[in-house]
Amino acid sequence: MHEAMLKRVMQIAYSHPRAAASAIEDMKASGKDISDLTPEKIVEAAQNTDRYSIQFSSGESIKSMLSLLPRIGPMIGDMTWTVVHAPANKSFVTSDEPFVLLPPPDYKPGRRSTRGAMRTGTNTR
Repeated sequence: MHEAMLKRVMQIAYSHPRAAASAIEDMKASGKDISDLTPEKIVEAAQNTDRYSIQFSSGESIKSMLSLLPRIGPMIGDMTWTVVHAPANKSFVTSDEPFVLLPPPDYKPGRRSTRGAMRTGTNTR
């Protein structure tokens, strides 16, 4: 999960040579030897995610998570939350993958019938 997310972030961050050139300047300023690195090479690498892998050490992963807490905590606190309790002997289906109800082709708004997930012809995405 971490690898796919980081690769996607890199695709977005380095979608254009200008952004990659800025990264090269930062690396030069920190004293790194990048003599064979070009903005075009960075963009090509970022866009072709099947050509590389990213390894995470557990210590670095925890360090990264802890460094994000001061920024993520307030964002989570600012969200609107709803806590729902199921009635006794009942349950909910939950998921971290949101879904959307797509009504069947014959659905006409304003009908009294439901367009819920259990209605024949309703699709979810």
